[in-house]
Formats: sequence, structure tokens, C-alpha cells
Amino acid sequence: MRFHLVARGAVLLALLSASGLRAQRLDASASPLRVATSPESDPAFVISPTMLSGVSDDSAPAISRRPRAVEHSDWYYRRLTVHRIASYPEIPLMAAEYVLGERLLHDEQHGRPPSGLKTAHVVVAGGLGVLFGANTITGVWNLWESRHDETGRTRRLIHSLSMLTADAGFAVAGALGGSAKHNLAGAQLHRTVAISAMSVATAGTLLMWFVRN
Repeated sequence: MRFHLVARGAVLLALLSASGLRAQRLDASASPLRVATSPESDPAFVISPTMLSGVSDDSAPAISRRPRAVEHSDWYYRRLTVHRIASYPEIPLMAAEYVLGERLLHDEQHGRPPSGLKTAHVVVAGGLGVLFGANTITGVWNLWESRHDETGRTRRLIHSLSMLTADAGFAVAGALGGSAKHNLAGAQLHRTVAISAMSVATAGTLLMWFVRN
């Protein structure tokens, strides 16, 4: 009788132990559901592309576009140096040309004979032509080479257009210089065109001197 009780107790303990081990295995195999609210609260927090598929374009954060670096050749900087050096005497020469032209026009209005002012006027005009020719070549060349450089592009374009317009104005003024020798109306038209070209050139030069990118 005592043997049977002991045997039954052993069987009961074995069954309880087996059920306990099975419950532990089920708990270990079951993975708890984790809800990650932020990268700080859960290091394994990762946003997959599928999670963003339902996000609208308006709610998505704006992505800033990084400017692309543009390299210029050594000749670009050589031409730029020549361009800058040639731009410094432009305004003084234009001022001298204006003064000489005004004095010549005054002499013609009062019937005075031509003097050495006419020769000086022609010489200064030739110097301006050389400077504007050099700056036109170097400026247009560098403008084309820097066409992919977004930094200061608007400023360069405005400067280039103004200087090319001034070039055209000086060319017209030079062509009108022949008629300025013969009559007062031709001299006044020559003066008007020349002053207009000087004004545009001065504005374009000051833009590059004092306006930064």
C-alpha cells in the first residue's frame, strides 16, 4: 500500500514537471510585440520605404539641394586678372573723354577752330576701344567657362549684358564721329550716344566692384 502511494506521487511530480517545462518553452518561443516610438526609445527603430509610402508630398520634409562644386581652369583666373586690371582705368578714361568732348562741342558752338583737344579726344577714344575690346574677349570667354557655376550667375549675366550694350553704343558713337566734324546736330547726336554708352558701362562696372554674390 505504501509502495503504491509513493509511485503515484512520483508520477504526479513527473507530470507537473513536464507541464512546467512546456509552459517555459512556449513563453520563450513567443516574442513580445515591441512598439518603437522614436529612435531614442528603441535603437533598432528603422523607417522602411514602405512606411513612407503613405506619406503625402506636403507632409514630407523638404530635402535641401547641395550646390555642386565647379572647378575653373588656370587660364580662367589669368583672364579674370586681366579683366579686373583693365576695368580700373575705364571710368577715369570715360570721364576724360566726356570732358574733352564737352570742350570740343563748346568750341564748335562758338565757332572756334579745332585745337589739340580733338587729337586728345581721338587718342582717349582709342584707349577706351582697346580696354573694352580686351574686357569683352576675356569676359565673354570666362562667362562661357563658368556657365555651370551657380554662384553669382545673375550678377555675371547682368554685368555681361550691360557691357555688351555699352560696346554697341561706343561702336555707334564712333561711327557718328565723322558727322560730328561737319555739323552741330551730328556732334550732339554723337555726344548723346556716347554718354548713354558711358552710363551703361559705369553701372555694369560698379555692379561688379561693389555688389557681392
